[in-house]
Amino acid sequence: MEEEDLDYVLAIERVSFPNPWHESTFRGEIQNQPISAPFVVVHCLLKKVIGYIIFWQIKEEVQINNIAIHPDFRRQGIGEAVMRKVLNNVKAENAKFVYLEV
Repeated sequence: MEEEDLDYVLAIERVSFPNPWHESTFRGEIQNQPISAPFVVVHCLLKKVIGYIIFWQIKEEVQINNIAIHPDFRRQGIGEAVMRKVLNNVKAENAKFVYLEV
């Protein structure tokens, strides 16, 4: 996730949650790397952001802070694929615990 992705990310956030994160929160996550890992999902044909995930990894612990897929692209397994990718990557980096922030 980069600054230029924020318009897409904010649009997805607003249609996904009743209490959406503020733009400054997303900017903070981008600036808080490498503790924060904000990633976007880009549609391969449309070349636009259709989802995102933000998680923190501190040693053996991972906290998933936010994940959303645009409503037009839900129920296609994209969110599951994103979660699997993250879980596989953090497992390879010796993560032992994963928490979902709710």
